[in-house]
Amino acid sequence: MGGAYGKGTNRTENEKEKAFDFKKLDARVDHIYVDGLSRTKDDIIHKICHDLFQSTNFEEMLQHAHSTKTKLESIGCFHNNIVIHLDTSSGPGATPEYGYDVTFKVKELRPVAGGVDTMVGLNNEALLTGRVSTPNLVGRGERLEGSFRQGSKETRRYNLSLWKPLLLSKNGSSVSASVFGDIQDWPPCKFKLGESGIMLDFVYNNSKYMRNSIGWEGCVRDVAVGNRYAAFEVRENAGSTLKSSLKHTLEYDTRGSLSKILPSAGLLAQLTSEYAGLGGNVGFFKTNGLFRVDIPLPADFVLQGTLNGGYMVPLHTDNKGVSICDNFFLGGPVTFRGFDFRGAGPNIDGSFLGAKMYWSAGLSLFTPLPFRPKLGGFGDNFRAHFFSNVGNIGSFNIADGASLMDNARLACGLGLAMRLGQMARLELNYCFPVWVRDGDRSIHGIQVGLGTTP
Repeated sequence: MGGAYGKGTNRTENEKEKAFDFKKLDARVDHIYVDGLSRTKDDIIHKICHDLFQSTNFEEMLQHAHSTKTKLESIGCFHNNIVIHLDTSSGPGATPEYGYDVTFKVKELRPVAGGVDTMVGLNNEALLTGRVSTPNLVGRGERLEGSFRQGSKETRRYNLSLWKPLLLSKNGSSVSASVFGDIQDWPPCKFKLGESGIMLDFVYNNSKYMRNSIGWEGCVRDVAVGNRYAAFEVRENAGSTLKSSLKHTLEYDTRGSLSKILPSAGLLAQLTSEYAGLGGNVGFFKTNGLFRVDIPLPADFVLQGTLNGGYMVPLHTDNKGVSICDNFFLGGPVTFRGFDFRGAGPNIDGSFLGAKMYWSAGLSLFTPLPFRPKLGGFGDNFRAHFFSNVGNIGSFNIADGASLMDNARLACGLGLAMRLGQMARLELNYCFPVWVRDGDRSIHGIQVGLGTTP
């Protein structure tokens, strides 16, 4: 809008002030059409679109149309490619001169989705995974989802969850309930862990980037000795425990969906706190923090910095204790490279015991392949990777820099990262451990791992 300008002519300040103000253009929404509905119920569409009818000018109508599109995408009924069409209204009942019709073109998700796949787990274990989901189960955004995982070693996992959006919320809130079971073998720790229980979760999105999650978990954990060489400290933790805990997660994430797998740009800050002791025989307060920033550089290079840490306080009240499976552990092919999974930290007779506190930091440079194919091709799923990570686990004084670095571990290296869809990242790295402590399982050479962390 505005006047025409000759080549090389700049707008004056007065002309900029005369730029058209959409707030001064009256607009009224006469009709809203949602094209593509089949199973979705009309009542939830009415609730979501209600604010759009409150528009009084053209700018408000655009803002409400965009927020309505975001809500439609968030309820789990449609694909995230909703198209908006605006047109002047006509016919009987149309508002003269400033009446509009708004049309949302949607495509509903299939009634049943899922599949079976294979992957490599954190413990370099071959895994067969499967998932089946029934989106928009009864027409109001409900989703029933089941998944399983069977490993070539000891891993077995299942999960059945029911998810429901809260349609009266303006920020995409939801509630969910899950039943789960999990059996895992941790050879570096020389114990096997079995868990089964239920989980209730409430998610509230403060804004586009801010997310709150409050949940309760009740589960039975069974720690079994992994082999006859397990240390006494592992054996004395064998047996069953009942944990009942409240967990809160606050997350700020500006990354795109693909940036969560291969870094490009954005920031992630996450703080998780858990209080166990609402019944059962386990009592502790645990907090864990993660900060990650991806900085884009020229030539499609990305610099990534990561800092995380955790601290746990046992609550020795009412005969409540802490199990070895509640401890923090350090080491892994994509979390703390250069060390075996859970292979750094306090250990006795080769059994890694974990600790009540830890910290780690990392700096990585992701670059395109030297022989990169054309943009937009298969080669965009690969990145060369240069990294360095340092960290410590055990007992130390958080306020004392010398104590933080006492017995710290350090490794660096280079490798190749490959994106596997939008679910995980496969890494093939050559590692050079620099600082290694007695008993650590360091890896000098090739390390392969699958990353599913944020």
